Amino acid sequence: MTPAVQTGRLRGFTKALPCAYPVQGRPVDNRYVPIARLRPAITLLVALAALLAVVLARPPAADAYAVKDAFAIKALVSKGSGEQQLFAGGLVYGTVLRGGRVVIEFADKVTVANGQARQKSKRKQIWVANSRKPMAFKVSGKAFRVTVVGNSVLNGVGIWGFARFSGVGTYTLDGSEELAWGGPDLDLGAAPDGTVLSALESRAGGLRARLRTG
Repeated sequence: MTPAVQTGRLRGFTKALPCAYPVQGRPVDNRYVPIARLRPAITLLVALAALLAVVLARPPAADAYAVKDAFAIKALVSKGSGEQQLFAGGLVYGTVLRGGRVVIEFADKVTVANGQARQKSKRKQIWVANSRKPMAFKVSGKAFRVTVVGNSVLNGVGIWGFARFSGVGTYTLDGSEELAWGGPDLDLGAAPDGTVLSALESRAGGLRARLRTG
């Protein structure tokens, strides 16, 4: 048998054979997938979308009294030598050099470092700076009074009420221009709910009126 005849016979033989197996590498049409197979993935995507919405809606962590309200001063920075007095609510912190003192009344939370307590009650605390290191303090609450005497730096975050400065120093509100101490009481805006200062007046027995006229 010649090679030509053998090749012809084999070609005819293979044409007669049925295709028992699919050809390898043949493209498969995946455009049509049963909906039942997609249900778990769809359910998972819906759950993830709901969880993401809850996370995005949650407000950022902050101090309980650092209120970001349109009627509150978001940032107060005051420094100098003399007396700084705040009748306010929110968050206040700062430092006092040796020989100074801090008087805190009606605050909900007080933290002091490098200071000596002269009086420490629920209503009133008096701290004196006797160390070479500056005395640091942090005060927060719905309505309180803070009096800082000496060389000091005072910061307020999300505060409202009013302030009084006497001595030599400067202050800024919300990053504005630096202003000198003195003059009338500094208005820090109204309380967010409009009831904070009146509540402190009742607790302090008319302290606000005496502070304004004293």
